[in-house]
Amino acid sequence: MKNWNKTSSTYKLTLGLSILFGLLLFTSCGDDETIECGEEINFSQNSTMMSFTLDEQGDNGARARFSLNQPNFNNGNSLSRTLTLIGRSGDDSILLSLEINVDDEFSCIPEGVYRANTSDTKDGLVNINFLNGAGAFIHGLDQSDANIEITNCNLAEGTVSGNFSGVLFLSMNTTFPNQFISITGGSFDSICMFVE
Repeated sequence: MKNWNKTSSTYKLTLGLSILFGLLLFTSCGDDETIECGEEINFSQNSTMMSFTLDEQGDNGARARFSLNQPNFNNGNSLSRTLTLIGRSGDDSILLSLEINVDDEFSCIPEGVYRANTSDTKDGLVNINFLNGAGAFIHGLDQSDANIEITNCNLAEGTVSGNFSGVLFLSMNTTFPNQFISITGGSFDSICMFVE
C-alpha cells in the first residue's frame, strides 16, 4: 500500500508539472505571435528603383491611417474611409490616399483596383502626389492613369497590402507644361493601420 501511495504521489507531481509546463509554453507562444508591420513603400520612378520609409501615423508604430469619415454630402446615409500612406526619403516624399464608401465602421477596403478617373467615393477616390527636387507631381482626372490596388485589407489585424502606379504631371508648371514622371511597380506589404 505504501508503494502505491508513493507511486500515486509521484504520478500526480509529474502530471502537475507537465500541465504547468504546457501552460507556460502555450502562454509564451501566444506572447510571441505579434504582427510584423511593414515600414516601406517601394516603386520605380522613370525606371529608377526607390524605397521610401513610411511615416508613423498613430499608436503602436502604425504606418498607415485608416480614417472613418462623416457621411458625405452626396449621400447622408453613406460612410466612407480614407486610407493614407506617406513615404519619405531625404527631402522627397510621396503620398497615397484612397477614399471609398464602406458598408459600416467595421468594414475594410474591398480587394480590387481603384483608378483615378472618378470623383465618387463609391468607386474610390485615388490620390497620388510625389514631391522631389524638380517640384510637385500630381495626377489629374483628365490624365487618369494613376491607380491603387488593394490586395489585402484586414481590419481585425489592422493591416493592408497593395500596389500602385501612375503617370504624374508637374503641378503649376507653365514653363514645361508636359513634364511628367512615370511611377511603376509600386508596392506596400502588411502595413499596420492606425484605425480611427
